[in-house]
Amino acid sequence: MTGSSRPWPRAIAGSIGRATRQPSGAMDWRKWSFCHCAAAARRGFITKLESKRPRAILELPALPERPVLPRNERPPQRCVHMGTSLPVQTPPGILVHSLRFELCNLEGFATSNKNLGAGRPAMDELSKLGAFAMLGDADPVPQSLLVSYPEQAKTLKLLYEVSRELTSILDREELLRRVAESVRRIVDYDVFSVMLWNEKAQLLESVFAMRCNDSIAARLRLPLHHGLTGTAAGERRILRINDVTEDPRYIRCETGVEARSELVVPLLIQDRLIGVLDLESTEPHAFTLEHERMLSTLGSYVAIALENARLYEEARESERRLRDDLDTAREIQLQLLPTGAREVPGLDLAAGYVPARELGGDFYDFLPYGQGRLGFMLGDVSGKGTAAALYGSLAIGTVREIVVDHACEPACMLALLNQRLLGARLDSRFIAMLFAVYDASTRKLTLANAGGPYPLLVRNGQVRAIRLEGVPLGLIPDTQYDETTIDLYPGDVVLFASDGILESENTVQEEFGPERLKALLSAISQRDSARDISERILAATDGHSGAGTAPHDDRTLVVLRVTDDTSSDFSKLPIIY
Repeated sequence: MTGSSRPWPRAIAGSIGRATRQPSGAMDWRKWSFCHCAAAARRGFITKLESKRPRAILELPALPERPVLPRNERPPQRCVHMGTSLPVQTPPGILVHSLRFELCNLEGFATSNKNLGAGRPAMDELSKLGAFAMLGDADPVPQSLLVSYPEQAKTLKLLYEVSRELTSILDREELLRRVAESVRRIVDYDVFSVMLWNEKAQLLESVFAMRCNDSIAARLRLPLHHGLTGTAAGERRILRINDVTEDPRYIRCETGVEARSELVVPLLIQDRLIGVLDLESTEPHAFTLEHERMLSTLGSYVAIALENARLYEEARESERRLRDDLDTAREIQLQLLPTGAREVPGLDLAAGYVPARELGGDFYDFLPYGQGRLGFMLGDVSGKGTAAALYGSLAIGTVREIVVDHACEPACMLALLNQRLLGARLDSRFIAMLFAVYDASTRKLTLANAGGPYPLLVRNGQVRAIRLEGVPLGLIPDTQYDETTIDLYPGDVVLFASDGILESENTVQEEFGPERLKALLSAISQRDSARDISERILAATDGHSGAGTAPHDDRTLVVLRVTDDTSSDFSKLPIIY
């Protein structure tokens, strides 16, 4: 039910009648305004209480002394509950509070309660107010409340607008400036400053100060219980000093203003200190109890806004650091991957590498394997990202170490690397890898496979897979691997590709697949270099996936093309660059 269809007024009045009955059997209606929220909660009208500490938000019109009604006398029937609530806008996952502002009109005492003023609306008009926003709703102050109680409603509206504005700002500097402007709408001051609590240093530190709409330097640092600001923060309570010249706790600051009165409001979130708002005026007795109460309410929202801004800035700073670290790591990873090799007669060589993220789990390497002999490998680490990239770097370093000590054949190399990776004891990680050695003097290619995709041989426009299988590295101890040797001829092309090439998907999750790859390879000509073939394959997978589709796996390939070069010197060692 909504609007006037809700039976709020009479139901709440009945609940409060039971909740406030005194031992003598009488009912003190002056307590109505203090207990009606709890009574309504018990009756189920307020379904969610977000703070265990009820806070006095607004001073209600003062009720004159009233005689206690006898037990059997009917209480006034025209009791109307009116209220509004303030929303808090914050990023997801950040703590919020919601406070409710309420007024009570005791119509039963209308003839003698002068403080409520004349011209009160009739009961049917008040009943149209029904129940205003439930706790946590974001409704502004109703127009009818502005008419009936203009001063109180004006205060509610101002607090509503200010809190809504402040809790949506995440930049701290902008937030502090807006806080200063918002506080001035509530209370006039000559100097406004904000001090935030530094948990590590155990000090209050000035972060913002303003004098006559101009920012001034903020350099003050205070421990708790020192000065007025330190005392308010340490005791978790508001300090309102009518004349600071008579308070020995006052510490004069270089603000260019001769302060006479001061109001310090601690900023708290569930009793955790965030900082303080400090207002100074050149006039004594410049701040009132009403100012104190209004700033106490506003302080709750300022505390939440400042905490949100701090968490947001921390998240941004963490993201910046992570981005810088990832960029540096990416550059280091690319430096580990060679771009080519020289002094390998009759061999045109190219590689392509496109990680799906900042860091990739794919890797490749070229290795000098003696005179006229070149070793190369292509690996794919399980998983993606930083951990996979580091594991791949470990594999590259291990292979280079083994080659220096003992440049064994591909099957032996995979077996040694498997044992070394198992010795590292990195659970849930394995590597699918191809390892091969090309002998330029004999044009023979010797290969071993540890779970990688089959290499493809292109000869005379025909494409066939070199079927060679094996267990990925780092899974089973003492694994032995098979190897095979094939003879190559001028014009032959051998492609080593990671599964990211074949599994590149488009918007309908259709993979690039082996058939498209074979069709592309069968169309290459004798004039196409290894670099041309590599770039054509990567461009084809990009075109298949489409511009709006993010890659889900790394794409890595190595292309070997045999050329007709018989006059070269095979006695030289390959040079990797």
